[in-house]
Amino acid sequence: MIPTLFFSQSLDPLVDRLVEEWEASMLRPMQLQTILVPNGGVRQWLLLEIAKRKGIAMGLRVLEPGQFFPSSKSSLDLFCSVYDALPAQAALVSYLDGKPKRRLELTAQLASLFAKYEQYGPLLKTDDWQTELFHTLVKPQDTPITEPIFCFGIDFLTPLQWKALSTAPALSLFLFSPCTEFWEDLCSDRERKAWQKRNKKITIPREGPRHLANWGRLGRITLKTLDDFAAEELYTPVEPTSLLKQIQVDLLLFQETKDPKQDDSIAVLQTGSSRLAEIEALKEEILRLDVPYHEISVLAPDLEPYIPLIKYVFGEEIPYRIEKMESSQSSFKQGLLRLLKLGSGRWSAEDILSLFETPSFYRKKGWDAEVLETFRSWIETIQIDWGLNDAHQRTVLQDTLGALETAGHFSWETGLDRLLETLVYLKPMQINPDLFEEFLEALTELQTLCVTGTKTLSEWADTLQKAEGWFKADSDEDTNAQTHFHNLLLEMRQSAHLTQFPFEVVHHFLTKPCYSQCNGAQLHAVRFAPLEEGAILPARALFLIGMDEMSFPRVALRSSLDLLQGKIPSQKDFDRYTFLQSLFAAKESLRISYCHMSPEEGKPVGPSLLVQELLAITGPHIMRAVKPAHPPERVKRIVFPKQAQGSLPEGDIVLDMNDLRRLARHPWKFYLQNKWGLFLDPEWEASFALQRGKQVRAALDARSESGHSRLPTPLQKAMDQDVFETVQERTAQLQEWKLEPFTLQTDLQFTWDSCTVTLKGDIRYASSQGPILLGEDTIGGLLKSWPEALAVAAMLNTDSLWILRSGKTKTIHNAYLQLKAFIEYYFLCMEAPSPLLPDWADAILRKKELTSFDSSFEDPVLAWVLARAELPEAQEWIQTWEPVFTQTFQGLIDLYPTRGARAKV
Repeated sequence: MIPTLFFSQSLDPLVDRLVEEWEASMLRPMQLQTILVPNGGVRQWLLLEIAKRKGIAMGLRVLEPGQFFPSSKSSLDLFCSVYDALPAQAALVSYLDGKPKRRLELTAQLASLFAKYEQYGPLLKTDDWQTELFHTLVKPQDTPITEPIFCFGIDFLTPLQWKALSTAPALSLFLFSPCTEFWEDLCSDRERKAWQKRNKKITIPREGPRHLANWGRLGRITLKTLDDFAAEELYTPVEPTSLLKQIQVDLLLFQETKDPKQDDSIAVLQTGSSRLAEIEALKEEILRLDVPYHEISVLAPDLEPYIPLIKYVFGEEIPYRIEKMESSQSSFKQGLLRLLKLGSGRWSAEDILSLFETPSFYRKKGWDAEVLETFRSWIETIQIDWGLNDAHQRTVLQDTLGALETAGHFSWETGLDRLLETLVYLKPMQINPDLFEEFLEALTELQTLCVTGTKTLSEWADTLQKAEGWFKADSDEDTNAQTHFHNLLLEMRQSAHLTQFPFEVVHHFLTKPCYSQCNGAQLHAVRFAPLEEGAILPARALFLIGMDEMSFPRVALRSSLDLLQGKIPSQKDFDRYTFLQSLFAAKESLRISYCHMSPEEGKPVGPSLLVQELLAITGPHIMRAVKPAHPPERVKRIVFPKQAQGSLPEGDIVLDMNDLRRLARHPWKFYLQNKWGLFLDPEWEASFALQRGKQVRAALDARSESGHSRLPTPLQKAMDQDVFETVQERTAQLQEWKLEPFTLQTDLQFTWDSCTVTLKGDIRYASSQGPILLGEDTIGGLLKSWPEALAVAAMLNTDSLWILRSGKTKTIHNAYLQLKAFIEYYFLCMEAPSPLLPDWADAILRKKELTSFDSSFEDPVLAWVLARAELPEAQEWIQTWEPVFTQTFQGLIDLYPTRGARAKV
């Protein structure tokens, strides 16, 4: 039987014809009819549309391609098979080098590629280790299709899938088509240039609508595949009564708009720099259009960041439903991952508190906010750092750094002993015995979880089953995540693999995304969904949000291992075709929005390239800048005081050398962490100089791993040569000075009337003759290591400072007293930030000429603060701190005198 194609620019007439074909093919009353659809959203919509026409939708089996064409191996079995087979590959022995992380990352890449290779078998014609491994592990199944098939709304299938469908006894395809004319021989701009480059004498295919050629490549590939099928056209007539309708008519009739209409049927909204403002503009536009909610669709290339904003802005005012929502917001999934991280990690105080404060965990325990705050205050008061006990700390340090000393960090065993003392002895802090018992019981239970070592998949499933008992799933997101978790456990127990695997293999599948719906039962609601194949359903008003030039069309990360690269449609091809479908799915209104200013710097951001191509058709009149009805005042919620008014703390205090180091390197980052609890993780640009400095330090550090590279060839060769030459120079200088660097363990004590401070911690690059400085020989460079240099000099009773980069030595006087002054400076900076950033040290301490704050040097923390914090006026702020600077850094200033000071000397 010859398969039949049904074409239309709209899904509605395709549904009508599907119902007719379905009724005509029903041989037996109870026979199930199979319909293939692209995704779950189309499945739900199609069943509702059939029910509207027939009153009921029964006797249908609606499947997605992944369900109808199952893989020969599950993703878990394929991953484990690849992981097992990698060490035996001779071509990979040198690369893997016995490193577990490399093996795991390579397994993830190959497992994903092998799943794709299985769908495109005939295109895989290379002969290398990867192809050989694929054919060894994957045995594609060739199962004949013995039942009639209806294929609805699927724009693309692989050649193997089309071939399999063609064997069905009856096959009907219902496809979107944007043009009534023959258009499969059109060429996009890129294809045309490539064609001309290969041979200028070859006749270029005929001209046609430029946007149809650029956006429709995926459809043209499918049409060429289905050339032998019988076709029937179901196009519906369209009158060019609006700009949107005019573009639809031009596409259908193979023509281009020359005199576009001027109306409001298409609009491109510029919404500033905030996604929140974009969702607020979306809400206002929905209310303004006055379209029934169930006839509105909102699609986004990346829907996940918008979900909390949708819930916040729409609330109870506008009903909505969200399709294919990633369950990363599930409290159950978050808690499970935090628990497993704890079982294989350092047992830091913050990790414990994060787990305790996970809703699914504390709801299971019956705790409330007051109990959680009590636990946090206990941990902060007794200063627990990390580690179960001293032995656990030594084990972790030995595994990670090769070091055995804990440097005075309080473990949980030490901290709990101190808490227990408050129950036995009369202490200033008193605790509730019953609550302490709950706290201790929870910690004891958590210690029973062990996710280290290797186990079989079935044994790991038993371990994870026990971990589930610590959580309570009581929301839609939690229930979906829990179902996904149970399916994974079932798959692990049914696996035929008897090999033992490390936990990282299982963790890979625990972190994989799983999807759910929000308010899925609400039909009379605004529909939110990802902008992807099969998501374009008919709607009176269609909104495309997040359509900036960086987000759409999406660029998939390429792998150098991909043997199909350039041989199959790319993500851009799918996105372009989806955009073409959206122009026809919108019946009355099409709204496209994007943030046209970057949130970090306020620089202009362009719309998607596809939107720019649309603007070339319509003209710029559809662009509209959206301003909120009541623009909020820009409030800088963080206020930097000019100077602390407090005094030294009281009692016995233990300071870590790392705290002084953090202060010296960046006082503002130090203040944000200690005062506001803001732990910024800025992404510094990996410049050549920055990476070189890191590798030079690593090469001079005896505990570093040699041969570690981060840059690709040829940059790596240049880096290796430069690092080699620099290390040779530094080593020669050390030999000339007869210095042997080592790590010094600090143990200094300082006494004031109100307190005694003990300073502990490790300092690298010390020598018996004094501290060694690897940084720049400038006042700013030395400031970054100033407390460490003073501590080494005070511990070893030396006064020499050895600066490797310049080959010079300097003399430090009264190191102990200077370090004591720096500790006083430290306590002031706990309450108020110091303006003394190392990059401004020369202007503030030596030249005394800084009059304003600028970000001319690269510093993400500085840029973040300038945008969000209310700072004092520069000159007044520095004048307030000047007496402190003179008292604290006079010894540093003396090492770099100004020209006038030198002349006097």
